[in-house]
Amino acid sequence: MPIRQPSYLDHDLLENIADYLGVGYPVEESIRELGSRERSGELGASIPGVSVGVRGRRAGSDEIERTYASPVRPVKVFNDVLDKALLTNEAKDLTGQEADWSAVRRELVLIEGEAAQSSITGVGTLLATLLPAMAPTLAQDTPGMPTEFIAQLLGGASTARPLLFELVPADAPVRVMLQLDGGKFHRDATPDEVTGEVSVFGVVDQLVPEGSFLDLSRFLLPGVNRVARRAIDEKSIRDLLAKLGQPDAELAVDGPVWLVKPIGVF
Repeated sequence: MPIRQPSYLDHDLLENIADYLGVGYPVEESIRELGSRERSGELGASIPGVSVGVRGRRAGSDEIERTYASPVRPVKVFNDVLDKALLTNEAKDLTGQEADWSAVRRELVLIEGEAAQSSITGVGTLLATLLPAMAPTLAQDTPGMPTEFIAQLLGGASTARPLLFELVPADAPVRVMLQLDGGKFHRDATPDEVTGEVSVFGVVDQLVPEGSFLDLSRFLLPGVNRVARRAIDEKSIRDLLAKLGQPDAELAVDGPVWLVKPIGVF
């Protein structure tokens, strides 16, 4: 089976799934090795004025120490975990033409399709920078509320920045949204590499049935306190999106829709 090279890899989630499936997950460690090295040499002495010399051999050993690192190989673990999950039917393979698109929450799935970053994520990244800078202006409009408090509501209450992608599998009866962590791209990969035809090994985090919807406001305002986010009405958000050139951005996705947290994207 060909090795999968993930461009996105959630190490924490991978470690949890590896533990659940009984796949060994090595930890990085420093190994100290002690040993000895034989040494030998010729020694000699001469007596001034005398033609007779004394010669001999000396032998002994030097103690040596070697220290080296045993690195973690997450790509190998990722492949081992995925193979084990498919072999034991712990993961549902949805890559075939007759895939069973029924699922339960927290189920492992393997899906492939065309992926694209949601426009709501790009706007959210911009707003995360702009909103804290608006705190002094909002404080003037809200007498008695300290600027620091408003900045906390609008700013970095959350350090993790979720990124929203949509994956479009062939003939899928549901919409599939992917929630990625901006800090978990593997090595030098970027969000641009999680586009086009990709495969996703992940966990179903939310199942939104038909007749309900998935709220995307937390991806639009990723650093905003939940209370403050709920206080912003849809008209205000629409006006803001229009000013940013995104008047048609989706604020909600109608069900049936899955929200999947990828372990790896390759």
